[in-house]
Amino acid sequence: MPRQTMRLTAAGGATDAPPERPRAGSRPPGEGEVVLTVHGMTCAGCVATVERALRSAPGVASAEVNLATEEARVHPVAGSSPSVAALVSAVERAGYRAAPRAATSSSDRERAHRAEEGALRARLFLSVALGVPIMALHLFVHDQDRARWLAFLLATPVQWIAAWPFHARALKALRHKTADMNTLITLGTFSAYFYSAAVTLAPEPFRAAGAGTHVYFDTAVMILVFILLGRLLESRARRRTGDALKALLTRRPPTARRLRAAAAGDEPGFDAPRETVPVESVARGDLLEILPGEVIPVDGLIAQGRTEVDESMLTGEPFPVPREPGDPVAAGTVNRIAPFVLRATRVGAETTLARIARLVEEAQGGKAPMQELADRVAARFVPAVIAIAIAAAAIWLFVGPEPRTRYALTVFVSVLIVACPCAMGLATPTAILAGTGAGARRGILIRGGEALERAGSLTTVVFDKTGTLTRGEPVVGATAAAPGIDPARLIAVAAAVEAGSEHPLARAVARQAAASGAATLHARDVRVTPGGGVEGIVEGVPTRVGSRSFAARGAEPDAALAARAEEAAERGRTVAWVGESGLEGVRLLGFFEVTDPPREDAAAAVARLRARGLKPVLATGDREAPARALAQAVGLEEVRAGLTPEGKVALVRELQARGETVAMVGDGLNDAPALAAADLGIALGTGTDAAMEAADVTLVRGSMDGIAAALDLSRATRSTVRQNLFWAFAYNVIAIPVAAGALYPAAGILLHPTVASAAMALSSVSVVTNSLRLAGWRGRPAYANFER
Repeated sequence: MPRQTMRLTAAGGATDAPPERPRAGSRPPGEGEVVLTVHGMTCAGCVATVERALRSAPGVASAEVNLATEEARVHPVAGSSPSVAALVSAVERAGYRAAPRAATSSSDRERAHRAEEGALRARLFLSVALGVPIMALHLFVHDQDRARWLAFLLATPVQWIAAWPFHARALKALRHKTADMNTLITLGTFSAYFYSAAVTLAPEPFRAAGAGTHVYFDTAVMILVFILLGRLLESRARRRTGDALKALLTRRPPTARRLRAAAAGDEPGFDAPRETVPVESVARGDLLEILPGEVIPVDGLIAQGRTEVDESMLTGEPFPVPREPGDPVAAGTVNRIAPFVLRATRVGAETTLARIARLVEEAQGGKAPMQELADRVAARFVPAVIAIAIAAAAIWLFVGPEPRTRYALTVFVSVLIVACPCAMGLATPTAILAGTGAGARRGILIRGGEALERAGSLTTVVFDKTGTLTRGEPVVGATAAAPGIDPARLIAVAAAVEAGSEHPLARAVARQAAASGAATLHARDVRVTPGGGVEGIVEGVPTRVGSRSFAARGAEPDAALAARAEEAAERGRTVAWVGESGLEGVRLLGFFEVTDPPREDAAAAVARLRARGLKPVLATGDREAPARALAQAVGLEEVRAGLTPEGKVALVRELQARGETVAMVGDGLNDAPALAAADLGIALGTGTDAAMEAADVTLVRGSMDGIAAALDLSRATRSTVRQNLFWAFAYNVIAIPVAAGALYPAAGILLHPTVASAAMALSSVSVVTNSLRLAGWRGRPAYANFER
């Protein structure tokens, strides 16, 4: 079904702006969304706890928390504005640290991650340093009373220093009447520690009850060792998934050289005074000096100088492209050949680089529908595990073999530890992080997990025509001159009349005249007739270029010439006639065909989509004949011509009503409503800002090959998410019964808590590692990595 109802004007037409709609990880600015950075989360249970805490704050409609990016996005009730201080306080009461996202720069977050990893290393070092002697005491010291006391003294700092953050969060979760991974760790290690402490301090009652005096200090400590080790490896792996965004953000230089005018009203040039300023202080209209080898700091136009620019960051092309005065250049690209003066047109958050980084960041902060399922399961998982652990311990305590108390405690601790839901919480967000990062490095910007999932389930792709399947700029094709007329003169006369116009047709004629070497003629008294054409006096002769009726003024063309023109029109070509007025009346010199040719990569892109089982459809506002001609050239069968922007939306909804999952590919402002209405909007990076804002996927390079590549990446990411979720759930389905002792009656196998803790840590690391495989995704060779 459509995701958005179009906004209409009072007159019933579509607005120019793209329809707004909620997206996973990408809501339009101005809606009052608050983004917080949250530290201390470790599992899906933590995510659920933070989300509940945020939703309890006044004025909050909903909250989304992403474990992998450590971000919380809070959406307010309509008309309200939640207090940031209240939101931060709510998170902190739940046992986590929070700060406004705007108040934490990327360097601040990097330092916070480093500090957290440093604390984990310190706690791990303490646990290992004291845990190894405890293991040695259990194995090699025969005086059990002395061994128990020494183990008690060594285990106590581990339990109350290295493990304290787990206990503190578990207590705060308890105050909020919730349970999370910290609850499982605290219950498991406290059970082993306090039971062992009781046996050490007062062993006689245990001997009298026949329970023995075996202690589990080594179990409590080694559980923490494996958990902390897994957490450290997991933290490092999760930090790697953000490398794509960091690489983008670090491409912008910190300073720029601004040119100052020597006197008021002067235009600064290469010889003007210059000052080095922070790039944040550059304003629109400022003139900057860019030297060879420097990264361009802002978007702008070349004001002076000629050079070549390495645009591989945007286009993927390895060769620098020539740039001269008036040409645009983008922030993050590199000047290669010669110095030039840049006039800033987009600065700060408006630059191409900043917008790309923002799209990647929003995508990585999004939550996929698959993750919603995992979160719902995890929210109920911890209480269920506690109930299973208590039930299993009770069964062993009352009907198990001797020593019952030892077996019951072993089972209780093992079930709690092995069932940690870390893997479930990381299964989806780490895959989305890795997938969107891999796409960003290849010029495929995906807004979030929801878009990734939809891209993998598409059945139909609707293409806009002009600028999407075609080059978007007309070219002159075949030329037909009347008998006795030189075709070169035909083009030269047309170019002279069209020379002063900015119409795309005029530019096409000028290019054709230059390419054919036609003589340069000049026209005067040029006038434009809307709907007819343009006229002027060339070499003293009144000349007209345009429609047949306008150019001929009642004159009849040569019969063969007229037949060729009709045949060209049937093939979808636009026919422009050229006529002169002489002493003998009006004479038609001939005509030339104008066409918007298909892009070089259009046919191959359509064929690749067909090979993937997708149905391509052409939707255009152009006439039926040129639309059919283009469809035949690129391999399309279904064509809808003469569509307004509203008509394109209606087509998308018609296909959706048939049960199709529809992608819309476009590049223009008129495509924005359809891009928003489709299940997946794909915008070419060479198109308008409105199209890119309305789309779910932006192809930075503007290459049609990117459509199939985006779908392939989506499917690879979806596959990785499914693998992660399968193994996360399967791990618990298998491990919990084994930890409860299900294999003991038949095989005598009982899972030791230390082994359970190692298995739990391994499950989380394996999920993150599996996700990181996406970082090496290459896609098709034509869409290879373009990072340098």
